[in-house]
Amino acid sequence: MKRVLIGATALIGAQIASPAMAAEKIQLELGGYMEQFFGGVKAIKDGNLGGGSSGFGMDRETRVFVQGKTNLDNGITVGAHINLRAEGSNMQVNTKRQYAWMSGDFGWFGIGEQNGVVDRFAVTAPDQGGRNNHELLDWMNFAYTGAGKKGHTHRIPTLKSFIDDNSLRVMYITPSFHGFSAGVSYAPWAEVNRNSGVRVREKREGSNEVQVGVAYTGSLGEIETKWDASLSTTIDGVDRWLYRSGLSFGYAGWTVGGAYLGTSSSESKRGNVWNGSANHIFNENLMELGARYLFGPYGLSMTYGQNVSSQGKAMMAHAAGTYEMGPGVTLIGQLFYGESDGKINYDTGHGSSTYRNGVGAVSAILLKF
Repeated sequence: MKRVLIGATALIGAQIASPAMAAEKIQLELGGYMEQFFGGVKAIKDGNLGGGSSGFGMDRETRVFVQGKTNLDNGITVGAHINLRAEGSNMQVNTKRQYAWMSGDFGWFGIGEQNGVVDRFAVTAPDQGGRNNHELLDWMNFAYTGAGKKGHTHRIPTLKSFIDDNSLRVMYITPSFHGFSAGVSYAPWAEVNRNSGVRVREKREGSNEVQVGVAYTGSLGEIETKWDASLSTTIDGVDRWLYRSGLSFGYAGWTVGGAYLGTSSSESKRGNVWNGSANHIFNENLMELGARYLFGPYGLSMTYGQNVSSQGKAMMAHAAGTYEMGPGVTLIGQLFYGESDGKINYDTGHGSSTYRNGVGAVSAILLKF
């Protein structure tokens, strides 16, 4: 692995070493999006939550992109990307991602706070809605009830078919060859983790983490095809693995596809981070399927996802419709059914399992700028 990273660095360095003078400094531009949601949930079985298990709510997500690039005389393109998140505690503005990158005949190289190769290559189930399976699960407010608490969605299996693991890392992606490309990323002592029982990186202490993957984007005749296969693991002697693959086909406005993600982890080296016991193994098996149809300014989709893990089970099925009112302005509507049965004995010290299911509807306006 070190030889791969050293070789890629040497190749990039050789091209940079040639005389180069930027035509002009990088000129930054603004972009981003805003999503505002309103909806409601009706619990069928409330998991013993009692009052507050049904009702209305709101959600939001706003990102501001500050980015730019310049083309050097030696053929290298150098750029910067800053992703600002405009919501959070006390509505503060904070940085979601920030990294520098360069590309050329050697491929693409990035350094800074960014997602790894797994997420960059990830092909997910087609979804026309504004909230994905995992985010709709949050709307259901699935929570454990051992102490009558609410809102602890991290105590049940996630429905993310990707990692969502911003961390300081370096990443290299090869040039595309007949639609195929490969990549590797390395994050020293990453302090991020999946929202799940399996920690590919342990937030408490951190781990040296490597991701590798391959991807294909092309066509089989008139059928647009996307595929990826990747894995993530630690290289500090602790047994943690994440592996995923996705596939989608598109034709005449239709897109169908799905993805699988699995994780496994044994904390026998350091002890289980949840309750201190050794030799406890966490694992999950997540799959999702979806279909989408676009016609004119309209879009429809149906998506299903489930996760069976050592933390319990989770499932979400939803239908979505969109209408593009104009450039950068889209209305979204979603109907969903979800359920979860989270095992939380590792947290409470006593066996406990919560089953909750329900239905809901969410509407939103999406602005891109």
